Amino acid sequence: MRKILFLFVFAVSISCNNGSSKYYAEAKSLYDNGNYPKAIEYFTKDININGGSDLAFYYRGRAKQSLGEFQNAISDFDMAIEINEELITSHVNRAVSLVRLKEYDIALQRLNEIIDHFRNLQDENITSNLATAFNNRGLIKQFYLQDHDGAMADFGKSISLGVYPETYLPFMNRGRLYLMKGNYQKAIKDLDKSIELNDKHGLTYFIRGHVYFELEDFEKVISDTNEAIELEGNDWKYYNLRGTALVELENYPESIVNFDKAIELSNHAYVFNNRGYSKYKTGDLSGALKDCEKSLELDNQNSWNYYNLGLINFDLGKKEMACNYFDKDLELGKKEAKKEIETKCL
Repeated sequence: MRKILFLFVFAVSISCNNGSSKYYAEAKSLYDNGNYPKAIEYFTKDININGGSDLAFYYRGRAKQSLGEFQNAISDFDMAIEINEELITSHVNRAVSLVRLKEYDIALQRLNEIIDHFRNLQDENITSNLATAFNNRGLIKQFYLQDHDGAMADFGKSISLGVYPETYLPFMNRGRLYLMKGNYQKAIKDLDKSIELNDKHGLTYFIRGHVYFELEDFEKVISDTNEAIELEGNDWKYYNLRGTALVELENYPESIVNFDKAIELSNHAYVFNNRGYSKYKTGDLSGALKDCEKSLELDNQNSWNYYNLGLINFDLGKKEMACNYFDKDLELGKKEAKKEIETKCL
């Protein structure tokens, strides 16, 4: 099953049962400052000595969640719910932890239960967490169930519940879904709104850059990927997209610089193939051949790779090998290969 790559929202908590011990107060301060190991230690002291409030278990679970200890976090969320069944954030974050453990069916069941139980209650905190639950359920429907219509409905429901701190995410997610459906204008509208609500989220710029790429507005692709890289410069996909836009603008030397950085961050087959094509366009046939062969080693089902190897080998004087690559490319459904076969191989 396809891995879910995109953001699931963590919820924040309000409780009617506040921790009051000195250990809880110290633990909460440590948690708020991001010192999760030490926070866990002090929450544990509070729980062992005072029995623990719903918030002590909840925040200890959130600290464990932040450290990637998702199974242990679930145990704490379970305890928080046992103490206070109405602590909606424990329900939501338990579902998120299940997603992180790839327990998608159980996570979906939990999110359905949250929505059914809380949807008719009137409370600002409950409403914002319901919005989070709808957004997360939409992501499961989109990437796990491939239920794009159901995902679209959930993102829309999340948005309809009003503005809360993470509202930019369902706008982003719905915008990405519009991109997948080819509805580029609606995608731009949602992504613009997402950026209006939070202009510090690199992924949103990256997705909007993809939309502009489909619209062949390559200058805007570069502008958006510049923003994404400035905000989150450690993602190879951002450099790959910017490099691809530079290829379309025939700025091959700069595209190579971007593909170099993308490869530094991740040895992905697509990037080797893209860099190989840019090297081919600059006349570096040996470098192009090396990159495209590396791409083929990593992924032998990319039709563009066979096409580029055909071009490179033909220019190297290896006509028979070039034509074999074009034939393979045609088998994989790339129509451009037919023209190359007609002009170079017949």
